[in-house]
Amino acid sequence: MGIHWCIVPADVLAKYNITPDYFDSKGFEYFEICNGMYVLYGVSISALYQLNDHLATYCHVPCNQNLACSATKLILSHLL
Repeated sequence: MGIHWCIVPADVLAKYNITPDYFDSKGFEYFEICNGMYVLYGVSISALYQLNDHLATYCHVPCNQNLACSATKLILSHLL
């Protein structure tokens, strides 16, 4: 994975003593991600269920196809 130098905060550059030598001619530094955060998947599922429960109070019906389908159902439910 690569990251451009302008995205890295100055305090991180200073803390880890990262100099311009670490970046290529285009300003990118490439690195490998060794570990993932598997917990984030569970958190996103939990957040989705909470959002669906909250929106159900406003007559929202979740749709599995896409976001436009959900939005259309929400608008139609208020018109009927």
